[in-house]
Amino acid sequence: MSRHSSIEYVIVGAGPAGLQLGYFFAKHRLDYVILEATEGAGSFFTKFPRHRRLISINKVHTGRRDPAVQFRWDWNSLLSDGGSPFKRYSEEYFPPASSMVDYLQDFASEHQLNVHYGQRVVEISRRGGGFQVKTPSQSFAARYLIVATGLSEPYVPPIPGIERAARYADFDADPARYSDRRVLVIGKGNSGFETADSLIPYAAQIHIVSRHDVTMAWNSHHVGHLRAVNNNLIDTDQLKSQNATIWGEVLAIEPYRGRHLVRIAHIDSDRRVFTHLYDDIICCTGFRMSRDIFHPPCVPAMVVDERLPALTAEWESTNVENLFFAGTLTQSRDYKRSSSAFIHGFRYNTQALFRMLALRNGGSWPSRELAKDADSLTNFIAQRVNTTSSLWHQFNFLCDVIDLGTPTARCFHDVPVDFALSSPYFRLARCLLLTFTHDEPKDPERRRYFSEVPALHPRVRLVANGEVIAEHHVLEDLEAEWFEESLYLQPLEAFLAAVLAEEVAAQPPPVAAAGIPELTRPTARS
Repeated sequence: MSRHSSIEYVIVGAGPAGLQLGYFFAKHRLDYVILEATEGAGSFFTKFPRHRRLISINKVHTGRRDPAVQFRWDWNSLLSDGGSPFKRYSEEYFPPASSMVDYLQDFASEHQLNVHYGQRVVEISRRGGGFQVKTPSQSFAARYLIVATGLSEPYVPPIPGIERAARYADFDADPARYSDRRVLVIGKGNSGFETADSLIPYAAQIHIVSRHDVTMAWNSHHVGHLRAVNNNLIDTDQLKSQNATIWGEVLAIEPYRGRHLVRIAHIDSDRRVFTHLYDDIICCTGFRMSRDIFHPPCVPAMVVDERLPALTAEWESTNVENLFFAGTLTQSRDYKRSSSAFIHGFRYNTQALFRMLALRNGGSWPSRELAKDADSLTNFIAQRVNTTSSLWHQFNFLCDVIDLGTPTARCFHDVPVDFALSSPYFRLARCLLLTFTHDEPKDPERRRYFSEVPALHPRVRLVANGEVIAEHHVLEDLEAEWFEESLYLQPLEAFLAAVLAEEVAAQPPPVAAAGIPELTRPTARS
């Protein structure tokens, strides 16, 4: 017999995003519940990645003591005021997935989060302005619903005969099973290359194929693109060791004498169609969000090949009011650009979501008062860019908003840029947006001091009534430490002085004609 409860916030999923949001709700003593289908937190990591090694870095020895700065190289810990960081569970740079399971289960216990385990949500429907959320044994009336289930089902491309391929989610991962066999891996993401890499010592031949060429993370700055730790197959391809990466479109898969006949249009060969014969095919084409539990009229609209929910700047469904998403499901707002698909990105998104929900209920975004003069603002920005991990990981996506429209300046930390430019709450007459970016400066004079592919560096933009009217890029630094006066801080202070005097032009004052001074050792600004 079902029990009925009325809850302000219902979170579906006790993965890292659900636990992170639950932490903020618990900290502020709000009415919430987390519903988890399995008997423990972090159940995704009990199975994935299939080869049991995370590619989220866990750099324990950073040489830095500030915990905020250490988070730049800790891609696994959640935000909290206490509890054990992830590095206490593993010191490996690429830690085992089992460590993540242990960490998340302990996080839920340490913070006494209100998680109901063994409560698989089977139906979500409308109830008044909110939702009815049903499990086999309970029913919840929720004002706000936050889905944090992750990408829960495989994405299967529409290829004739694709049913003959094994799925990454459940294929036999024992590499010895593929000894002396010809194997095709469909998909050139990390799961595809991770799978291919495991087979190199065993398979007679491995081909990996997708409609897109390989994109390396070291070029794109997106950690979801192919990481060096998984790219051994490319090395064997270039050294003619029986393996190959194919830039092509799989047209059809057909049975042939107990094997698989695969027709592939090779895009880099003017789409000439070649026929290949394989013993095994493994489909590693990613995952998508399932909508099976949503009943009309609360079925969310989807984007990115129907894989991800379509979201507003508040991570609210574009077509279902008060339906929000957290975790990797928020990545459609910065798809393959920033880090919202990963813990080290969405832990900050989740904090921002909590604050957005607070705004809807009469709350305010946390802020701090700053002296409104160029020297004080320069000192504040220097301290911020040398310590922040949120803006560092969510480059071009999260910003600090510094309101200049009052006698003293006021700073709001970790605001999504789109939200800052569109929300009535941040509709400010004149403000600064502080972000990190890989973008080049627009000013040709300043651009010549940046490398051909700019490294991550701070950017300050002047915004008036929602429009960006000027920007200043702080120069790149090899060690990402922006303390040096003449190189970094004096040009920034000159820009801020012009902004405050309302004399700023379309671009900041150029670097002195004498050029960039030689940097010997960064020194802290007094």
